[in-house]
Order: sequence, then C-alpha cells, then structure tokens
Amino acid sequence: LLFQTELSCSSLIFISSEAFLHLIHVHERAGPPSL
Repeated sequence: LLFQTELSCSSLIFISSEAFLHLIHVHERAGPPSL
C-alpha cells in the first residue's frame, strides 16, 4: 500500500511537471516572457 501511494505520488509529480514545462513552452512560442 505504501509503495503504491509513493508510486502514484511520483507519477503525479511527473505529470504536473510535464504539464508545467508544456505550458512554459507554449508561452514561449506565443511571445516573449513578461519576466
């Protein structure tokens, strides 16, 4: 049970980080960052 929770947590982090990188990539393509 503990291993399954750890696995799902790590996969959740991976998916969220992938989505975050995708959003950054789309933002960079749309235009220059406002930072």
